[in-house]
Amino acid sequence: MLAAGLAFSLLFAACSQEAVDYVSLDNLPRFHLTEILSLGDGTDPNGVFFGDIEDLVAVDRAGRILVGDSQEYGIYVFSASGEMLAKIGSEGEGPGEFSSIGAIRIGPADTLFAFDYYPDRITAFEPGSYRYAYDFTVADDSAGNGPGEFIGAVPSGFLFTFDDPFDPGADQPDRILRARLVDWKGRIVDGLEVQLAAPKRMHVPLGNSVSLFSRVPFNRTPVFRRGPDGLLYSGTTDSISIAISAADGSLQGNISVRLEPAPVTGDDIRAYMERYEADEVDPVRSHPLFDVHKTKPAYSTFVVDDIRRVWLQMPQGDADSTSVRWILVDSDSRPIGDAMLPASATLEAVTGGRAYTVHDADVQTLVVYEITEP
Repeated sequence: MLAAGLAFSLLFAACSQEAVDYVSLDNLPRFHLTEILSLGDGTDPNGVFFGDIEDLVAVDRAGRILVGDSQEYGIYVFSASGEMLAKIGSEGEGPGEFSSIGAIRIGPADTLFAFDYYPDRITAFEPGSYRYAYDFTVADDSAGNGPGEFIGAVPSGFLFTFDDPFDPGADQPDRILRARLVDWKGRIVDGLEVQLAAPKRMHVPLGNSVSLFSRVPFNRTPVFRRGPDGLLYSGTTDSISIAISAADGSLQGNISVRLEPAPVTGDDIRAYMERYEADEVDPVRSHPLFDVHKTKPAYSTFVVDDIRRVWLQMPQGDADSTSVRWILVDSDSRPIGDAMLPASATLEAVTGGRAYTVHDADVQTLVVYEITEP
């Protein structure tokens, strides 16, 4: 009788798994993106050449475009039409100066906040005028780990990531990345602590005391974004399941889309191994963590727009493809459309009917697109 019951349970489970209703992303209406502005390659009227501007783009409520440049140690301010209005900051360690600017974010009151990596310092600039206001240092967490990614500013403080210690001499399959709330004096506040698995890493000995340290193939990546409502959106690229959390740590919702997993094929593995030198291929391929992921990531990253829609970058199917598909999902977890962007583009912000991207070619440029909805 027990065996019969067990057999029935296994059959029921198998049928249940087969009955999963995956969502199709075929035939979605197209959101068309039309380029209206390009800055940073010296050909626009401002004559500005950008250095490194990735993760350094923000847009305020007046539509002014702010572009930080880690190589120029400053932040450019442009009008919505692309006219250069000002440049903020310079190289140094004094008030309003930068040594390694890593991220810029607009706060709830339109204050500009810039994060300088090496001193772990937040600098605030006044809304509109962008004059220096104040700065403070972000403290380490209780384990002595310093701040990583500056996610954004919320009314009660600042969202930062802190991760487990990094050991380049060992496999690291279980590191955790934590999003925490930091107060206006740089201290971590109890309450919010969203934990996501960090990318798995493998330490590969190559012989003669030489080793290689890299992420495992088809790795999953944690993504943290601040939404327009001051909430934290977080998820890993393993599946489309994005938690929405308040600054006090309470869960406010979840955006979830069930896609059929895409298996990793032999062709995928062969293409992946092309990044390694000939003497690295066999040691990497035989590493115990190499085959830990049997399926591809569900998406590459996401951005939350100003009306709480999530833009998901889908994995690039062909390494030679010149464009990448983005899927739009509304706050009720419904895929409502798609859009195409160049493969060289990183989507930084979507607001006011525009998409702001950084194109990484010979020179990094800021390209702005007008969005035409279906």
